[in-house]
Amino acid sequence: MNARSGRIIIHEADMLFSALAFSNDGATLAAGGSDGSVRLWNEATSESHTIPVGHARNVLDLSFSYDGKKLATGGGDGAVRIWDLDRKRSYTISEDPAEPVRALEFSREGTLAVGGSGNQITLWNVDSKAIKSGLLSGHRDFVSSLRFSQDGKSLVSGSADATVVVWDAKSGVARAILRGHTDTVWGAAFSRDDETIATSSEDGTVRLWGLDTANTYPLGENPGKSEAVAFSPDGATVATGNTEGNVSLWDLRTRKSRTLPKHHMDAVTAVAFSPDGESIATGSADGTVRLWNLATNESSIIPMGHSNKVASVAFRPPNGSTLASAGMDKTVRLWDFTTKKNRIVEMGHTDTVNEVAFSPDGSKLASGSRDTTAQVWDMITDKHLVKLAGSTKSVNAVTFRDENSLATGSVDATLRLWDIGTGKIVRAFKGHKWEIDTMAFSHDGEILASGGTDGTLRIWEADTGNALITWSYTDTVYAIAFRPHSKIIASGGADKTVRLHNVDPLDETVALSKVCRAVNRDLSADERTVYLPNQATEPACATG
Repeated sequence: MNARSGRIIIHEADMLFSALAFSNDGATLAAGGSDGSVRLWNEATSESHTIPVGHARNVLDLSFSYDGKKLATGGGDGAVRIWDLDRKRSYTISEDPAEPVRALEFSREGTLAVGGSGNQITLWNVDSKAIKSGLLSGHRDFVSSLRFSQDGKSLVSGSADATVVVWDAKSGVARAILRGHTDTVWGAAFSRDDETIATSSEDGTVRLWGLDTANTYPLGENPGKSEAVAFSPDGATVATGNTEGNVSLWDLRTRKSRTLPKHHMDAVTAVAFSPDGESIATGSADGTVRLWNLATNESSIIPMGHSNKVASVAFRPPNGSTLASAGMDKTVRLWDFTTKKNRIVEMGHTDTVNEVAFSPDGSKLASGSRDTTAQVWDMITDKHLVKLAGSTKSVNAVTFRDENSLATGSVDATLRLWDIGTGKIVRAFKGHKWEIDTMAFSHDGEILASGGTDGTLRIWEADTGNALITWSYTDTVYAIAFRPHSKIIASGGADKTVRLHNVDPLDETVALSKVCRAVNRDLSADERTVYLPNQATEPACATG
C-alpha cells in the first residue's frame, strides 16, 4: 500500500509476499513472493510487473544496489541471484539447495553481504562473482538479518542464536557481540548518523544499542606485544609496557603518545600508576622494578630483591606508600617508600606468582599463582587471611570487586568470584575457550572484563555472570584496565595494538530522544506504562 494514500499497489490473491525493498531513490519497490518471483512497482507510473529472477522457492530477502542498477534476491532454494535492471536479465552468484538465503544487503560501494542457514556471512563482488574475503564466522545459528552502516565501514548481523554481531566490513573481523535478546533477531538497522543500532526480535522487544557499546578506538601500535596497561588516576593517560622493553604513555585528549627512555633490558610485563599520578612503577622480565618520574622521564631501580622475572606490580591505596610486586621466584614482596626497605610476604605459594592486587581500601593484598591457588593477606593485622583453592590450573589474574570479594582468572578458562570471608566460590563465569590472562572490575563493581589467549575481550555482568559483550582480536589479549569512574576499558595484546572500548549501555535519555525524533510524537499511554513504568503519567518526549 502507498503510505500517503493507503491504496493497494500490488494485488495477488494467492500470493504471500515475504520480502520488500525500496531502491535508494524511492522510485522502485521490489516485492518477493512465495512462488519465487519478484514484482517491481514504479512510483512514477504506478505500474507493476514481474521479473523472472528464477528462484525455485520463495524469495526470503531483497536488496537494491546503491545506484539502483542491480537487485539482489535470496531464496529458500539457496540461490543468490542478481537482476540487472538496465539489461533486464539475471545471473546466479551462488547456489546451495541445503542453505536457504535468509538475509542479504548491498553496501554503498557495491559489496553484497549474504547470510544463510550455515551460520556464516559471505561478502561478494557481484560483478566478478567472487568472494571478497573469507567467511564471517561468529553466529551459532542461521543469519536472519544484515545491514551496512551509512558509511559502509560496519556491518551488523542478527541471528537465530539471539545475538547481534557488529563486523568491520573491510577486514571481516567481529568487533562486538551484543547480547540481550532471547530469541531470533529478525531486524537490524543503523541510525542515519551511524551512532545507534536498532534491533527487533522474536522475543517481542526492540532494542537500541549505542554504537560506542560496539566500538573500539585504536590508540595506536606498539613496536612489540603489549603485555601491561594502566590508566592514570585522572583517566587522561594510558601507560603500556611491551615485549621490546618500552614504556609508552598515551594522552587520550590529544590521542598522541610518547615513549619513555628504554631502561629495562627485557620485556615490560607490569605497569602501575601511583595514586597521585606523578609516577609509574614498572616490572620487567629482566627481574627489576623501576619507578619513573613522569615529569622528568627519569627512572630508578626499586630494590625489591626478585631473582627472576617480575610479573606484577601494584601501589597500595589510598596514598601509595607501599608497592607490591610478584614474579617467577615464587615470592610476593613489599617496598615501603618511607623506610626504603623491602620484605617478603609469606603468602604460601609454591610456584610462580602471576599477579598481585590490593583491595580498593588497601586493607587486603591478593595474589594468584601457577600453583592453582589465590591467597589473601590482611595488611592491617599483617597476617595470612585465606587460601582460595578451586581452580584446576594456574591462576593468572586476580582483582578485587570490593573489600570482601575477589575474582580470579585461570588457565582452566574460568573466571571465579570468591567470598573472602568464607573462602567459597560465589559464581563462575564461563565463555572463554582457552586460558584467561587478564581481568578487571569497573569502579562500581557492576562489570567484570576479561581477556585471554582465545583472542577475545569479554564483558560480564558481575551480579549474574551473564555475558554482555565479546570483542574479537586477532591474537591474545594480555592486559586490560578500566578508566577510573568510567566504563571505558584500555586493552593491549599480542596484535601490538592499544585500544579503548566503551561498555556503557546507551543512555536512556539519549535513546528516548532519538526515538521521539524518529516517530515525531510522544509515546502513547500504553507505551509509557510498558517502557517507562516510573514515568507512566508524565510526557516521555519533549514538546515545543
